[in-house]
Amino acid sequence: MNALACSVFSVALCGSLVPAWAAGDRPSVQAQYQADRQACLLLTDPVARQDCLREAGAVRQEALQGQRAPTPDAATLTRNALVRCQVHPAGTERDMCERMVRGEGRVQGDVASGGVLRELTVTVPAPTPVDAAR
Repeated sequence: MNALACSVFSVALCGSLVPAWAAGDRPSVQAQYQADRQACLLLTDPVARQDCLREAGAVRQEALQGQRAPTPDAATLTRNALVRCQVHPAGTERDMCERMVRGEGRVQGDVASGGVLRELTVTVPAPTPVDAAR
């Protein structure tokens, strides 16, 4: 596992645990920290392991201080993804981005493996001879 994948894994690992920690319940925070720590210790790359342990400790500290934000709901996540589609020029690219956000197309991969690849195949008719002459 390369360093980037390990870092992404450690961030995903700690970031996915926010709901249990958001309440600041000390026993659940400590239990979650121990589980995170055990997962970090399984990493073979020393730098990734150290980063993971540091992140787990930071998340634990924030949770104990009540600084962890609650996990956004599905509607908020979709709204945020649609806003990110605004970087594409209006038209086909933006439309395709928005369609993929709404679930069309094929999805491969996950955060732990290094990323999510979304693919949307669109059949476009060939231009008519009049259009091609322009």
